[in-house]
Amino acid sequence: MNQLMAYTCLNLTTPCAVTGKSGMPYFNPEMKALIDSPLALELFLAQEKKAREGKSYFSVQNVQPYGPEQTLQPYQFDFYPQFDCVDDPSEEVEFECIGTICHARPFKFGSTLECVDGEAPRPATFDPGERFTQKEWEIIFFSLHGLTEPVPDSV
Repeated sequence: MNQLMAYTCLNLTTPCAVTGKSGMPYFNPEMKALIDSPLALELFLAQEKKAREGKSYFSVQNVQPYGPEQTLQPYQFDFYPQFDCVDDPSEEVEFECIGTICHARPFKFGSTLECVDGEAPRPATFDPGERFTQKEWEIIFFSLHGLTEPVPDSV
């Protein structure tokens, strides 16, 4: 594991982790407090492995009981593979994955569980028939059509 990356991770105030080629994680205190259950650790290791072996950025929303209070909440985990250049003069330059760095943050937009249970944190749609009176509908209609007053029924 790159010592500079571990030092950087240690000094961040947000949950952060660094792994080496083997996938063994080093957690800063904030991440250690967040990933404090066997299930959360198992999930973290599987997702880190996917980023490291796939050699690509990986972002995921996990809804788990987190922290000492084991509060069910959504967190977004971003995994970034780290590369080192293998410079062999006789061959092309190759990039070797030497581990990952990960940071986590609370997911601010509600959880998928809320959407499944039909309890979205704020309604995305509404039924206009329940929101507007007949008179309000007329005003909206006239405004959209550039009219200033209703046309009488008997013309």
